[in-house]
Amino acid sequence: MTEEIQVDAEHLNNYYDALAVICCLLLSALMGFGLILLVLYFFFFRSRILILSDPGSNKHHLRYALTDEGIEIEDSWFLLKSQKVIPWKKVVGVERVQGPLMQFCKVSTIRILTAADGYGQRNIALIGMQNPQDVYDKIRARIAREI
Repeated sequence: MTEEIQVDAEHLNNYYDALAVICCLLLSALMGFGLILLVLYFFFFRSRILILSDPGSNKHHLRYALTDEGIEIEDSWFLLKSQKVIPWKKVVGVERVQGPLMQFCKVSTIRILTAADGYGQRNIALIGMQNPQDVYDKIRARIAREI
């Protein structure tokens, strides 16, 4: 059984825009060239995030799914494509994180904690999904069943 997790592109775009504005204003105050970076962001890099709402686009695509095997994550940007499957047996914990800026933009991150694989424990972040509390509860319930 595969359950797709919908990405909330509008709120995620707002979050990245606010983050970019804050970073560029800090750079502007410290070094004087943050405004140039802000202009570059809105003309060139913002398109990476804006395309999230169009899965048919070849510019950027973000997809999460809960399957019987584990958690599937697909992320592609132009020619770069990343696919991960985190098996349920490796998932040892889950946490939901929402800082002040994320709360303002109505965005949440769910961190998946995985078992050590020789490099120590890894955190995998799922950001910007619709109904993050439901996703958190489903992952937590699945972890409890696997134990």
